[in-house]
Amino acid sequence: MASGKVLEWLLTLIGISYPWMLYGLSLVGFSAPGKFSISGFIETPAATGAMAVATAGPIWIMFEFERVCNQIRPQGKDRSISLGMFLTGYAGFLVCNVSEFETLHYGFVLVFIIGFSMHAVLRLRDNIGVLASDVAAKVVILIGVVVFIVLAAMVLAEKNDSLAFWAVECIGFTMLMLFTPLELIGARKKLMVLPKTVRRDKPPPPYAAGSMFNKGFSTFNSMFNSSPHITF
Repeated sequence: MASGKVLEWLLTLIGISYPWMLYGLSLVGFSAPGKFSISGFIETPAATGAMAVATAGPIWIMFEFERVCNQIRPQGKDRSISLGMFLTGYAGFLVCNVSEFETLHYGFVLVFIIGFSMHAVLRLRDNIGVLASDVAAKVVILIGVVVFIVLAAMVLAEKNDSLAFWAVECIGFTMLMLFTPLELIGARKKLMVLPKTVRRDKPPPPYAAGSMFNKGFSTFNSMFNSSPHITF
């Protein structure tokens, strides 16, 4: 269990660190040179791919958090729509290069910011974690909101052509990466003190809480498990 937690924080650290490394990587030609934003730096195929890899771990942690939430409240409200909105926006952000699909790219950025913000607020309202982790997560969200306002102001004032804009973006992305691990700590602590008659110690069944993701994965697995030669 301890090694799993270490791995989760290591993956989180990788997700946080990569955007901060983009300027240095641009000096050696890995990311796009002469840019002033995360979107600009990841214009190269290598930088885009690395961004996807670096954030794969934190996205996996989001699903782990949802699993723990489902154990704490088996009949709780389904939050897969807001999570799906974030994942769709983030995927579009990576796929639609800002230099070739500028409007689509920034549209997807807005979608994943709104989606994640909605998901974070809804999960905080669900009161899944313990007080300390909730307070830390709320501070992270508050900093993220301030960062978004600062970025919007810089764009409106046409001050987004400096590395300061990229640095502020990185602060915002750091907050995004930190929220779920902090909430997961609190959720696990709450899970351990719940009576066994309330909590669900086993993984939830495929259709628990009406999750669209669980339904999709269940259907996908059943397609393969119907074959005598291929099983998962």
